[in-house]
Amino acid sequence: MSCKNKSKIHNNRRLEFLGDGFLNYQVKKLMTARYPESMLKFMGIHFCQIVSNNHLSRFARTIGMVNGNAIEITIGRLCETNRMDEAEKMVEEIFNFYLSMRNLDMLAILNMTHVKPHVYSFDKVKNCDNFVFTSI
Repeated sequence: MSCKNKSKIHNNRRLEFLGDGFLNYQVKKLMTARYPESMLKFMGIHFCQIVSNNHLSRFARTIGMVNGNAIEITIGRLCETNRMDEAEKMVEEIFNFYLSMRNLDMLAILNMTHVKPHVYSFDKVKNCDNFVFTSI
């Protein structure tokens, strides 16, 4: 591998790291702003699904990108070049895409009171993509 390729890979990893951090922050900010009274366990589960590579890859394909890593790199590049408004809009699109894919009334789900607590327990979950939401 040439030095130029190593440098490009390092730069992409750095941008992906930056984009991932911004994505995580913005999704949490959106969730708490839109659903301030929601149970934290529900928010945590949905957060995990929204930022999963599986979901990001689905979103990436709808806008003509290769995969979820490309999304994170793009968000990182927007942040690095001080184009925060564009990065925020992209995260909001990812968030809305999640809601439309799940066809959820997120507010109703996040405000459920009668749920089986073990279904939402993080200590029993290894992969957030495999969650099935059930209620009593």
